[in-house]
Amino acid sequence: MQVNARPQKVRLKVIRYCVLCALLLIAFLIARKMEWQGNKMLHSLMEVIATFLALIVGILALIRFYTKKINIFLFLGAGFLGTALLDGYHALVTSAFFDLYFPSPPTSLIPWSWVASRAFLSFLMALSWWVSFQARRQGGLPQAHVSEWFVFTGMGAATLLSFFFFAFYPLPRAYYPELFFGRPEEFVPAIFFGIALLGYLKMGDWREDAFHDWLIISLIVGFMGQVMFMSLSFRLFDTMFDAAHLLKKISYICMMQGLFIAMFDLFKQAESGESDLERALEGTQAATLQGWKDKKALKEEQGKLDKQKKFFESVVESSPNGIVMVDGKNEIILVNQMTEALFGYARSELLKQPVEILIPHQFSKNHPKHMKAFHKAPSTRMMGGGLPKRDIFAMRKDGSEFPVEIGLSVIQRDEEETFVMAMIVDISERSATEKRLEEERKALEKSNLELDSFVYTASHDLRAPLRGINSFSKFIEEDYADAFDDEGRDYLARIRRGVGRMTQLIDDLLTLSRVSRQKNPYEAVKITELIQSVTERMEFDLEEASVDLVIPENLPEIRCDRIKITEVFLNLINNAVKFSRKNKEGDAKVVISYEEKEENHQFSVTDNGIGIDPKYHERIFGIFQRLHTNEEYEGTGAGLSIVKRVIDDHKGQIWIASELGKGATFHFEIPKKPEAECMENSKTITSREE
Repeated sequence: MQVNARPQKVRLKVIRYCVLCALLLIAFLIARKMEWQGNKMLHSLMEVIATFLALIVGILALIRFYTKKINIFLFLGAGFLGTALLDGYHALVTSAFFDLYFPSPPTSLIPWSWVASRAFLSFLMALSWWVSFQARRQGGLPQAHVSEWFVFTGMGAATLLSFFFFAFYPLPRAYYPELFFGRPEEFVPAIFFGIALLGYLKMGDWREDAFHDWLIISLIVGFMGQVMFMSLSFRLFDTMFDAAHLLKKISYICMMQGLFIAMFDLFKQAESGESDLERALEGTQAATLQGWKDKKALKEEQGKLDKQKKFFESVVESSPNGIVMVDGKNEIILVNQMTEALFGYARSELLKQPVEILIPHQFSKNHPKHMKAFHKAPSTRMMGGGLPKRDIFAMRKDGSEFPVEIGLSVIQRDEEETFVMAMIVDISERSATEKRLEEERKALEKSNLELDSFVYTASHDLRAPLRGINSFSKFIEEDYADAFDDEGRDYLARIRRGVGRMTQLIDDLLTLSRVSRQKNPYEAVKITELIQSVTERMEFDLEEASVDLVIPENLPEIRCDRIKITEVFLNLINNAVKFSRKNKEGDAKVVISYEEKEENHQFSVTDNGIGIDPKYHERIFGIFQRLHTNEEYEGTGAGLSIVKRVIDDHKGQIWIASELGKGATFHFEIPKKPEAECMENSKTITSREE
């Protein structure tokens, strides 16, 4: 069905869509130059708000569907309810409390759970267009029957599948700083948003229908948020990351506004129908009986609408946020229970009062001027709440002020009547929490620096007495050996072995501290030459252990911290030699191998030693974690911890493949293109001499 609309009205809508795209493009250009870094707390709060918005939109859509069954509202309702669950899950996984319960690190889990929510919603919106389009192409009505059970079951299954997938499957990394688009996976939901946007534009219902008009606006915001903002995010909580989250909430508010208008139009149609019926009853006596039947049917329909209206009112009343609606005169016409609780007013004290009653005196005098400017260019927007703007404050009945976050949306009943709805969130506790967390973060950084300095100083201070003990015990052994019996000489030998182990422990502590503190410039390093220098340092150990060391010819040249990567190969080869020398099945053998990946260099060090039980694969990378006694295998247990810190510092990863009695292979990967922050930190920092 082609919709006929007045050309002037259609042109104005097209211009509005173009202006919206231009504003988003300008916002994108500004955001790219901003040095903004959010945090987990801000992200969690934004996602909690998004969850409630998606839940309200889903409930409103289903109310509209069950009032008059039209397929688009069924799919939107099911889609937004599922999205609310996924957004809630996305907010939940940000918490550090749940880090240990998921197989993936937050750097993968947070962005991929975002993609799941956006892909789910975009697919549902594209599907809603496709079903409507197919029904219209086949000559059917848009309200043609679709199985509600099938839709709800399918959406529920997809939501549960997403939950279980993230809970049990280890996710790949989500950021690709080496690419132009840091998060290319964001184009998957962008494609579905684009399909839905083009489809609904082509159907043309937006020309006359206000709901479809707001649906188009919501799709434009969602599509451009994916393509221009989130796809160009290069780390968690950066400017593009937070801007995309903000645009997501704005798209939800646009959809909610369209549903409010759709509900209002439905109520208005019911009132108009009742008036027409009353006039018909006054017409002729002959139509009385038929008119009575029509009126009864209409009253039944009105009864249904009243029930839906009460349900809608209960949704507004049960909202966890304060809701205030004002008319064109800036007078309050609607509030909910949460508004009464936030401001300390009774509902009767607020209705028909100027909205400035809720604004601090120092701001209220300029507020009418701001509202007048807002009505000239109305738009859905967020204010306050830690966004890169000034803080917003509200005033209670007792005159006390408190910080708030406000979401504004415009409801246009007709061309001459405009309402503004504000969703108000008291962020007093959040502001206090953010301040406390910032103080705790600074205190923790100071404590870590002090601890690192203590370890470094203590290790240095312990060396002198240990050298004295070692020297004196050596003098005793050389000059007074005959004065001791066998037991005395054994005690003396134990002293010297203990001093040796303590010296090695201190050396490892200093190495670990140096790895954490010292930053060396990145340079081009030929790995073949680096390993040759390592084998020269280990020449005596290799000969003593009779280990066959195999070095391939295809080792590459990479950009890295030469000193630290030398520590990696030194510790891994030394570890392999140590646990291979007691191989009873044949000659000890250590093999170094290399595999080039698309984005990483992967190296492996394999031995045919005693192997490691899989249950200890994570434990061995902890500081001073040992699986054997010192009498069985010498060492302090710090080597693998040093290796892991170096690989982490290079933004890589390390893991082990081994079974008990079958040797072990340590794999580690280093990015071909070091990340920006890794390069920034590669400036040399002069440290104290040991």
